[in-house]
Amino acid sequence: MTSQHDSEAPIRALIEERAAALRRKDAKGVVACQAADHVLYSLAPPLQTIDSGAEGLEAWFATWQGSIGYEIHDLGIAVDGDVAFRPTAKASISGSASRSACAGRPTAG
Repeated sequence: MTSQHDSEAPIRALIEERAAALRRKDAKGVVACQAADHVLYSLAPPLQTIDSGAEGLEAWFATWQGSIGYEIHDLGIAVDGDVAFRPTAKASISGSASRSACAGRPTAG
């Protein structure tokens, strides 16, 4: 019999693989970790997307200078038979915006 923890292990590994690809700015690696019919909810516009291509990620990665810090906290996974989903998680992103990403934006001071 497979335990709940054993069922979660490959899912956790896939989530970490996706996070590592994001840190490397590897758009194809991020997309490879996603189901073809996934729906992504994000704080970055657009808030909901079904786009599976790497082009949008590559454009977003270009707005970052250097590497991207990406950490997942409080990951909760629900598994039942052959169905699993990630109902809860917090992610923190850190890094520096490229100069071109800030061009034309008003600043205080």
